[in-house]
Amino acid sequence: MASSDTPNTALDRNLFDSRLLLEIEQWECTYHLALSSDLIPPEYRFQGGLSFSRGFELSGRVVAPARFRDRRFRIWMSPFGADWKFGRNEMDEVGRVYFVPQKGITSGSAITLFFPEATLDTVSTCLASVWKYLDVFTFGEDPDEASVSGFSFTKGIDQALMPWVSGDRA
Repeated sequence: MASSDTPNTALDRNLFDSRLLLEIEQWECTYHLALSSDLIPPEYRFQGGLSFSRGFELSGRVVAPARFRDRRFRIWMSPFGADWKFGRNEMDEVGRVYFVPQKGITSGSAITLFFPEATLDTVSTCLASVWKYLDVFTFGEDPDEASVSGFSFTKGIDQALMPWVSGDRA
């Protein structure tokens, strides 16, 4: 048993800087297939002449931090293939958070997240069965948007995070 003098590292203020915890209220799997417009460059067409997209659209509200509590969010999750590269001189984020409403969204904010295409089945199964919360870690924040450095899903809120969720921390 830890003594009262031992700090709880889960409550370290640095763990909450640039972090959002969202409650997922609803989600759906999206799928679109159509003939490509001539305006779409050939390298972005599927099998030469199709426009194809699939992913997940989630909606929910911010649980923490307190300054964003109850703000509505729309989350778009899009799979990426093996041709995407991350790291130095490549993609330097796994998504974006837009704090101000975006075109086509009447209220709230938006988050775009990327996930490996190979995990599409796992993502859909877990969204349908256990995932209820989304934890988003950001960097490069300005008042309008931030880059996402990582995200994770959980079925519940870890007890160590409750002081942050209740507003006792950042």
